[in-house]
Amino acid sequence: MKQYLPFIILIIFSCSTSHKKDVDTIMIDYAQTTTYPLSDFIANYNIIRLEISDSILIGEISDIEFYNDDIILLDKKNNTILLFNQQGELIHQLANSGRGAGEYIYLNDIAINSQGIYLLDYSQQKVLIYDHNLKYKKEFYFPFYVSELKCIDDQMIIYAESNGKTEDYQFYLTDSCGKTLNRYLPRNKILGNNTFISSNVFTQNNDLLVFAPRYSNTLYTLHDTTVIPIYFLDFKDKTFPEEHTSITKYNINDNKFPYIVRRNIFLCNNYLLIDYIYQDERHFCLHDMNTGESRNGYITNDLIHDFRFFPQFVKSNKIIDWIDAASLIEYFPHVVQTIPVLNNLKETDNPILFIYNPK
Repeated sequence: MKQYLPFIILIIFSCSTSHKKDVDTIMIDYAQTTTYPLSDFIANYNIIRLEISDSILIGEISDIEFYNDDIILLDKKNNTILLFNQQGELIHQLANSGRGAGEYIYLNDIAINSQGIYLLDYSQQKVLIYDHNLKYKKEFYFPFYVSELKCIDDQMIIYAESNGKTEDYQFYLTDSCGKTLNRYLPRNKILGNNTFISSNVFTQNNDLLVFAPRYSNTLYTLHDTTVIPIYFLDFKDKTFPEEHTSITKYNINDNKFPYIVRRNIFLCNNYLLIDYIYQDERHFCLHDMNTGESRNGYITNDLIHDFRFFPQFVKSNKIIDWIDAASLIEYFPHVVQTIPVLNNLKETDNPILFIYNPK
């Protein structure tokens, strides 16, 4: 057996080297920026005012999902789930705090598939499943803490926080009841246990799922049940050396942080939108996955004049931004005055949804 060992190692090394060559590099020249209009990749938009009453007060929109014509919102601040129609009218509201069946302590994420709505209770390591009308169905527990989840047909892929054990994986593929089918990407202990709360992990467009661990420059996808790296983000001399530098040495939100790490990844149609902070400003890299071309810099909102472009989620191939009514009135008065749906907007109204549809 020993005589074959060098040959086996050579094969493994060759496969590994070839595999790395298959990963496309997205060069992000942070020092060379351009300004380009939103209409270059966005076709149109719609604005939704959410119904408000004494019993419908939204603290924040922490996550959003779409199912048929319904809009499902997670409000972490109030620990509630709200179901609206496309006109912004409330259909159902869920507020089941507790430790019993169908109850939760702290909701951290939501996901959806044809079977129902999945609610992640971080504090109890529990997933609760409701139908699409917010009627309780069942629940199950994980043996570790999970901070994000995404449904893939009748399966889930989850992002697990560090469990402190020898076998500590970042991603797990499970069935609809939480049973592990596969696990991926052992956690690099050098990264520590920091939580980069302004960074997402998953983005999905139809059948394509793209995901990346926090701080990681490598983006992955799933082929059947196998993880495949598809992109590497190269910030030139400011690329974080994740394999041999401890992130715990730094405050990554400090403007003296010497590297650049990606914040969010947004997948819509054939575009991959990556945002990052450089010199206290939010920059965007727009990568066309068909042509391989990238643009880096700032995006001006030429569809809604005198308004920001501030993407927060991408769901069902839609880019979503939301802003509270008071901020919209204070910082963007022209938008309130010129768009009919915003007539008579009050500072105490619920947040406003801006939904952009890509080309």
